[in-house]
Amino acid sequence: ELPCYVLGDLPEGFVQTGWQRLGPAMATADYENAAGDCLYLDYSYMQQGGGTFIDMDEGEVIETLVNGMKGYFFQEIGRASCRERV
Repeated sequence: ELPCYVLGDLPEGFVQTGWQRLGPAMATADYENAAGDCLYLDYSYMQQGGGTFIDMDEGEVIETLVNGMKGYFFQEIGRASCRERV
């Protein structure tokens, strides 16, 4: 079963405003502050041999650490609303 992940260290003033399972292997959580700024966490279950498509024509890839493990932060830039993926 897909675990329920949430952002554990939100920027000051942000609260979770929604969570939705989008199928057996995908979910999304939404966060917003009083100014109307939004953060979105989309995640999906992946196993060896799985894959996903991320269009990075308008974005950048930033190396990061997640629970001490190397990861990549995919940030879209230049859209009316943005969605990021780690």
